[in-house]
Amino acid sequence: AGGVTATAAVTAPFQVNFQPAAAPAVPGYAVDAGRVYAPRAGGRTYGWSVYQGASAVDRNANKNQLLDTNVGVLKGARWDLAVPNGRYRVKVGIGDAGGPSTNTVRAEGAALFSKAALPRNTFAARAVTVSVADGKLTIDAGSSPGMSTRIDYLEVTPAAS
Repeated sequence: AGGVTATAAVTAPFQVNFQPAAAPAVPGYAVDAGRVYAPRAGGRTYGWSVYQGASAVDRNANKNQLLDTNVGVLKGARWDLAVPNGRYRVKVGIGDAGGPSTNTVRAEGAALFSKAALPRNTFAARAVTVSVADGKLTIDAGSSPGMSTRIDYLEVTPAAS
């Protein structure tokens, strides 16, 4: 079965902070430093469709590390997490401590934000419940221009059916 990736069940919240690899980690959050989709420590498989490491930033402008770091999403890029098919509650935090951002975020095609404009050091978070049918929970920025969407963190929790 070449190319088949094992999917670890999400039985508790799986939390990811988007940040440079060298930035201080947030307790309870996996680090996503913009690497491409692949197996990671802890038994999870996740990552980007294209390398995003150069767009991961630590602003050193906000005391909350979850908000001080982000990845500027490149045009057409998507982020995937291998999960068993089912329903999941997905919470995404957006904004940039270092400058204004205009954010579009979708989870499995369901809009969380659509061109949400935020001033510097201003943030927003929303959650949506989605169904996964292909073994991958997918986050993307729709057709927004590259680097306009700034994703800070992501939390995935199984939802009741």
